Amino acid sequence: MIELKEGGLNDADDNNVGIDDSKICYPGVYTCVTLTCVLGNTRLVGAHLARMWSNGKINSSLNRILELSHGSTILSVFIVGMLSKWTFPQNRMKAGNFATETRAILGPNLPVWIFDTTGVADTVAIDASRVGAGTHAAFIDVRWGDDNTRFLKPTDFTVG
Repeated sequence: MIELKEGGLNDADDNNVGIDDSKICYPGVYTCVTLTCVLGNTRLVGAHLARMWSNGKINSSLNRILELSHGSTILSVFIVGMLSKWTFPQNRMKAGNFATETRAILGPNLPVWIFDTTGVADTVAIDASRVGAGTHAAFIDVRWGDDNTRFLKPTDFTVG
């Protein structure tokens, strides 16, 4: 299990991106978006993206995902977080085009599953766990407060 925080503003700082065999935890999601990729080699690779970042920093994070994938096929992408809060005009990624912008770097035909946590709570933690094989082989849960958890089912997601 690894934990990915939003990291710094420096474009060269990529500690917000990581890879694990079983689980990625994203704490402190209050204006952020998490991006988790299911790889064909049974691993997960993800990024914790902050809305105040430059387009260069976001591109750097997505390209780092490709590097960490080491040529393994990306089967699908889960985008979960405070999507409705991404309204900054300087960012090319906005609430309505996450799937398009993600596919532009990670692959044009990727299945992208989207869930907006805006309105669930002010701050959430998101956990992505690898379960089984195939394109929907991740189990995502959203936690907030001391004891509140929402386990997301495939039908909770919008297909991007």
